[in-house]
Amino acid sequence: MIGTTSTIDRVVFYIESHLESELRREEIAAHVHYHVDYLTRMFKKEKQISMKEYIIRQKMQKARILLQNTNYPVSQIATQLGYQNLSHFSFAYKKTTGRSPMEDRLSSLKAYHL
Repeated sequence: MIGTTSTIDRVVFYIESHLESELRREEIAAHVHYHVDYLTRMFKKEKQISMKEYIIRQKMQKARILLQNTNYPVSQIATQLGYQNLSHFSFAYKKTTGRSPMEDRLSSLKAYHL
């Protein structure tokens, strides 16, 4: 697999540059000119995580930063990260971080005021 690392680096850069959109594997594969199934296997082999899970983790990492450092409403943060459904965003956030978006925001506020 010649060029795997540079291809995966391009995929990672694309994902990180488009966190505000509803990223789809097909769109990413088209961007790097690979078949979606082949790219998905390459990504998992290189990163030890599925592309879908990587996208979710990156979005939730950015959400956590926004929750802790801004006063944006949770709904605005969800929309900013490509989620049209607030409950879907909250479910993904809690599954990834172990806390709801509001629990994370409140804990960061408490830590800030200590």
